[in-house]
Amino acid sequence: MQVDGTPGNNVMPGRIVFKTTTTDGVAERMRISKEGYVTKPNNPAFRARSSSGGWKSFGNTSFNTMPFNAEDFDSGGNYNTSTYKFTIPVAGRYYFYAQMVHDGSTANGGNSGKIRIYVGSDIVAWGKSGRQGESVSCGTVWECTVGEEVYCQGATGNDTNADDWHGDSYYSYFTGYLVG
Repeated sequence: MQVDGTPGNNVMPGRIVFKTTTTDGVAERMRISKEGYVTKPNNPAFRARSSSGGWKSFGNTSFNTMPFNAEDFDSGGNYNTSTYKFTIPVAGRYYFYAQMVHDGSTANGGNSGKIRIYVGSDIVAWGKSGRQGESVSCGTVWECTVGEEVYCQGATGNDTNADDWHGDSYYSYFTGYLVG
């Protein structure tokens, strides 16, 4: 632990910095600012999305793993953009949230969008909407163990339309982080 406060030491007075030694030297692990803000730069966290926007189709009405093949951030590199899964790097409680904007058609019965989050083979959160063009989401805090895989699946009632879900990153995404 280092308490910064020595003027002229190129540091900010009043903060506390926690560091550990590594094979390459010393690395910061946590910081408390003089205002009381706690930051942890290596805390596992990610936000995944589609690499392209616009309407996309699952091609069926079954649940499909959401093809979130791009990241906005991935602290620790634990999200895989090929399998669309986050692998738990450290045991603890995690918060996960998934969202999908879907389309339906009143001509095909006003199909709804559905989304769910898995930890391993267990469904841990589930959401459903009932009308065309809505956002459907779900989120939860879940106790996870090292190595478990977390992913989300989506479904709509459409199988012939090319507009099952929207790929813009502000419409459809999957995110999570270690709470403690």
